[in-house]
Formats: sequence, C-alpha cells, structure tokens
Amino acid sequence: MDDNSPYRVGTTTPPAARRRAWDHAPHAITSPIRHMAALGAILAVVALRMVVYRLQDGIQISINTQAGRFGISLAAVFFLVDACIQICLSWGVLRASRVAACLLLGYYVACKVLLTVAGGGMTLPGSAWMVVVIVFMVRGTVATFRYHRHLAQEHRHPPRRLSDDPAFAPRTPALD
Repeated sequence: MDDNSPYRVGTTTPPAARRRAWDHAPHAITSPIRHMAALGAILAVVALRMVVYRLQDGIQISINTQAGRFGISLAAVFFLVDACIQICLSWGVLRASRVAACLLLGYYVACKVLLTVAGGGMTLPGSAWMVVVIVFMVRGTVATFRYHRHLAQEHRHPPRRLSDDPAFAPRTPALD
C-alpha cells in the first residue's frame, strides 16, 4: 500500500569502487612495465650479493667509532649505492614513471659502459646478458610512454557505457 507513496525515501546504490588507471590499460602495455620493474629489482639483488662478496676486497674505508674501528670495502659501498638506486628506480618504473624508466635505462647502460671500460672488456655471455637486459629495459621504457599516451587518450575520449545511452535511461513518471 505504501509502496507507491511519492514521499517514500528512495534507495540509492553505493558508488562503485574506483578502479586504478593501471586496471584500464591493456595487458600489452602494462606487462613490459612490470617486466622492467622486476628486472631492475633482480639487478638490485645481484648488486646486494656483490656487496656481500666484496666486503673484504680492495680498498678499505676505515671509520672510527666509539665502539672501535669499522672497515668496509670501497667496492662494497659502490655496489650498495648501486642497489639502492636500482631499487628506487624500479619502484618508480612500477608506478609507471617515465622519468624513472628513462633513468633506469640510462643508469644501467652507463654502469655497463663504465664497467666495460674499467674492467678491460666484455665476455660473450656478459655481452649477451647485457643485450637481453637492454632490450627488456627499452621495451619497458617505451611501454611507460605508451601507458601515459593511453591514459591521455582515455581521458580525452572516455569509453561510452551502455548505461549512458538515453534508450536505457530509467523512465520518470509523468506529472499529470
């Protein structure tokens, strides 16, 4: 009896949870970004392994503290800084930052060139690994730019939903 009352409180549907922009992007765009971020994290783990390996090598830096003298290898410090930079840049790539992707690619290439010049050359497996890593990083860098272009395109021309069609709009009662 009271179901047709015009003074009845209407029910509203709760708003849908907002989806992240990452969920709207095609897998072909987000997959290389994830691969690049994972590769950067793997390279950071390798650098951390080199920290442990190089702790007692080469030039020692001595630090005097109240507890005594503390020594650490210069190579270990270099690899520790390298790992921190790669972890930070990998996190930026995972967040789809174009700057972080370009910096990670440039940083990797610069470090490899520096190590090749300082080390006196590359071996065949080392150069093959370097080419594979650079290919993955270039794909990830290009994908971050494609991702942002996709977001801009989606913002300019949002996808039309079927519920926005006037033919499917709810009917309003006529006020006679």
